[in-house]
Amino acid sequence: MRKKTGRTGFTLVEIIVGLAVSSILASILGALLYYNFLLWQRNTAMTLLQQDASVIMDMLSKKIRSAKDSDITISDSDQPKTMRIGNESFYWQSATAPSTLWYDPDTNIAGNEIALATNEVTAFVPDKNSPLNSATVTITLLRNSQSVTLNFYVMYRNKA
Repeated sequence: MRKKTGRTGFTLVEIIVGLAVSSILASILGALLYYNFLLWQRNTAMTLLQQDASVIMDMLSKKIRSAKDSDITISDSDQPKTMRIGNESFYWQSATAPSTLWYDPDTNIAGNEIALATNEVTAFVPDKNSPLNSATVTITLLRNSQSVTLNFYVMYRNKA
């Protein structure tokens, strides 16, 4: 039994145990906050990629849908991969991947290109199927180790 000395407070052992428990709880809370932040970053990157992909897909689909068979040409060369629709073109230069997908609203005027997806395109594969009046496009976007691949099939106007 202990002698009553009239002193109140914590013993050294109690303080050390309290500090150890507090340190463990603080470490767990810090780890949860850190991984929550990483998850937030990843989700933000994926959301931005999906928004970029949606804009590209909508723009390409509208242009292809309004075209005739004779308006659409696909480049045979690898550099740059080009889908031309009338005087407009979409092209990707893959010299350094990931790279940029460009939209040129008028190929007769130099220097008016618009970057649709900057430094995040890892694949751009346009294809045309004349007998079926359709075009397919595959685009892969990469940002912060998150990637989105679009494969879409678009019917265009009849040959007339």
